[in-house]
Amino acid sequence: MRNQIQGRPSVSDDKKIGPDQKLTLPPTPNYESAVYNQTIYGSAAVSAPDANYSLDERKYRIDAYASRVKIQVANIESGSEGERNVKFQRARLFMEPSGYFSAGLLAAGYDPHERFTVTYTSYTGIGKPQTLNNTVKRTYFAWEIAAGALAHDKVQRGGPINFNFMDIESKDQSKIDNLELLGKKLQGHWEHDLARFMRDPSGDVAKRSGKADAYEVRGVLQSLSSDPRSFGQLSPEGQQAVKRTLEHNGQVIIPNLYGFPLAGYAFIPYIPYDGNYTNRPNQGVMVDLKNGSVREIKGDKEFANWAKDNRDNVLRSFNARDRQGGKDAHWPMASEVLDNMISGAKASYPGYHNLLSDQSIPVSQTFNYTRARGSDYQLKYGSLNSGIAEHYQAVNAKNAVWSDQTEVFGSSQQAWKDAKDFWGNTFGYVPVIGNTGNVVFGIHDGLYGKTADDRVGGNAAAVISGLQLAHELAPGAIETGLGEAPTAINSAKARDYNWAHDEQNNQFELVRTPKALVSADETLAPTVGRALESNRLRPSQAGQITRHAVPNGEEVIGNAVRNAKGIYQVKDAITGQDSWFIRYTDATGVPGVYEIKGDFKLSDNYVQIIDRDTRKPVMTVHASEGGEWVAAKGAGGIKWFWERPSSPTPSVEPKSSPALADHFRDLDGKKIGAAQRVDEFLKTNAGTSYEFASSNYEENGAVKTKFKVSWNIDEAGFSVEPGEKAQATEHSSGMYSPNFVLDINRNPYSVTTMENGRPITQQLNATAGSAEGIRQARLSQFEAAIADPELRARISEVAHQGSIAPATIDLNGGSVLQDGYYFGADDTQFHIDHDPDKRVTQVRITSKGHLSNPEKDISHVPGAEVTIKRTFTLRRGSEPDTSYKIDKDAPTTVEVSVASQA
Repeated sequence: MRNQIQGRPSVSDDKKIGPDQKLTLPPTPNYESAVYNQTIYGSAAVSAPDANYSLDERKYRIDAYASRVKIQVANIESGSEGERNVKFQRARLFMEPSGYFSAGLLAAGYDPHERFTVTYTSYTGIGKPQTLNNTVKRTYFAWEIAAGALAHDKVQRGGPINFNFMDIESKDQSKIDNLELLGKKLQGHWEHDLARFMRDPSGDVAKRSGKADAYEVRGVLQSLSSDPRSFGQLSPEGQQAVKRTLEHNGQVIIPNLYGFPLAGYAFIPYIPYDGNYTNRPNQGVMVDLKNGSVREIKGDKEFANWAKDNRDNVLRSFNARDRQGGKDAHWPMASEVLDNMISGAKASYPGYHNLLSDQSIPVSQTFNYTRARGSDYQLKYGSLNSGIAEHYQAVNAKNAVWSDQTEVFGSSQQAWKDAKDFWGNTFGYVPVIGNTGNVVFGIHDGLYGKTADDRVGGNAAAVISGLQLAHELAPGAIETGLGEAPTAINSAKARDYNWAHDEQNNQFELVRTPKALVSADETLAPTVGRALESNRLRPSQAGQITRHAVPNGEEVIGNAVRNAKGIYQVKDAITGQDSWFIRYTDATGVPGVYEIKGDFKLSDNYVQIIDRDTRKPVMTVHASEGGEWVAAKGAGGIKWFWERPSSPTPSVEPKSSPALADHFRDLDGKKIGAAQRVDEFLKTNAGTSYEFASSNYEENGAVKTKFKVSWNIDEAGFSVEPGEKAQATEHSSGMYSPNFVLDINRNPYSVTTMENGRPITQQLNATAGSAEGIRQARLSQFEAAIADPELRARISEVAHQGSIAPATIDLNGGSVLQDGYYFGADDTQFHIDHDPDKRVTQVRITSKGHLSNPEKDISHVPGAEVTIKRTFTLRRGSEPDTSYKIDKDAPTTVEVSVASQA
């Protein structure tokens, strides 16, 4: 019975295959995967790949998965600082293309590691192919095809002399077509929901990535030092370096090779670097943050051996621009330097000698290179508590920018980007005898024989951060006498971990401690050595209550009555008793359905989540303004890294493609008739990923609803048109785009700068007796606000009405608006954010307008509003090139709002 409230899986439930399958642990459980399963499938169960899903059902499952990832990422910035770092590391697995796309295919019912072989042939001939020149067979995983690797490799037929062909086996063609179609959907979610925010070097994602990396460095050193057996096998110099870093806020270095930073690594030097380029720090403890390994490096030769053992991971740690390399000896390909280092080749590279000259540096001396002239390639180092996080932030953001992760996909990818070098660890489905299977992270390495059964591998960052959080909370638990450990690693189960010593390469790896299966109802404390064997803090006190979530919660509330506060009333089909439920996302970032006490009052705006067995409260949550339930202990709630609201998590049930109005539902899930007005003006464009929202307002005593439909227009290859380039003008001695000079006279412009740490906003609103005088006066204001003439020139090339052209073309091109309707701009405003101390300046454009229908003699459609937003990012280069560049990524958001009629 659908609404019967169940506490435990029935005999039939645990054998059911599908999104609602109950979790039965395999013989070698990976408890960390519980969080993966929730994000990928929406439940703790693993769904086997299913060939019977329709294409529409796969699309809806992808949308649901993308929404869960977005919610998980959005929930990172809540809770304590330690909790935020743990949640970031959990979400990070989905914030890399390899993880995001492989998990997306799992959600859609595919095995992401299914293989497809494609044959490429080339012929020569005169006017027609005559002589076979070359034949190459390439094998692709399903997730690589979805991510665009095959689209990148597709060839043009060629001619009249060279002819190229690509052959796909007929049995594979249909599935490959579907993978590419679904891949485009995933690509749209990836770019819109994640990638563009990760590339902002001063944004919340980049800041948290830096803090999380620094936090994990502390976690690795703390857990290793707490394992007496392993810690004792470090050299005395290594032990001293670790203790100095932990106890005295010692130095951490982001290691590099010829100045190319190794993202995801930390180096603890035996002797801290003093800033003198002749004292290169090449001895210390190397930490692999992603894979949870530690190895001592006692000089350049040992670094070369370590690099040889870890070549693929080291290569992926370089950003794509550095892997590509430059045009001279000062900027070779990072892969070339790495391979020369490993092979011991007699190669050398130019390095700083003095202000006027370079000297030849052997490749064997390029580890932790200190002779770079450019600031981006100088050695990055700082103390553990302050300084190093900012360096990790900068490195991570630069990697995201130069990986140019949207261009990894599709035929626009540059030829030098090799997918096999770019992709990292993935999610994979592992069948288990007697059970549906298990989801693991890091299977990509497993395919090449690099993993061990007990290795934590790609989970290490989240596990170690969780162990560090447990370590930090343990003293407080003792003082307060709470007596229960925080489940910092996962919400329902935790395992013991220890550091295993590999004597062959003198390396330590974080592994799961072998032990018998624990009871499914028992929560163990995560421990490393003896340091974490302490009294434990209740999960509810740490804000992590996923173990209290209702199994199959979405099914339980599927037909329930929902009130205006988002509370679901369920009547038990057997007893007739009422129960009450809410949706809530706890501190782990995993959304779930929770039962609440039935004595709540709607006017109080809070409810109590209860333990369904004991019926006792475990957490009080408040109703937020955004319609979410948030923890009562703080402001809490979901605060997006970006500021646009998300559409609700779509259903995973197969459906036909709906009209736009069908996405608007009332509290009972029924279609809202008034929303049909949306379809009067907008077409359903199969190639567009829409978001939907609604809001109520009062007008003349009547309550009306605004139905909002928005979409994104991505432009990952933006460049300034020749006619928009800055040039000399009679109104100023500076160089400005002609369009900017015209628009500054007729549109509102404002500039926000920082003075003494405070933002100061100035309107460019000077007046004069003529149009020419106004232009000159406002340009003078602009020049007073921003001193750099080159920056002003670059700003002028984008801060004009021509920049909303992509949205205008999209709206009036015939594929978005119903026939006869057109968009017209009414109010276009330009805002410039500039901090002289930073290298990034943003130009934000907002244009509001109306719809018209000349054929019906309607100049302004009543109740219809259009808002266009676009952001340009300008970045100042590093020495010696300090010029400003406009990012190629310049997305546009369009929102059409239609009001219900009285």
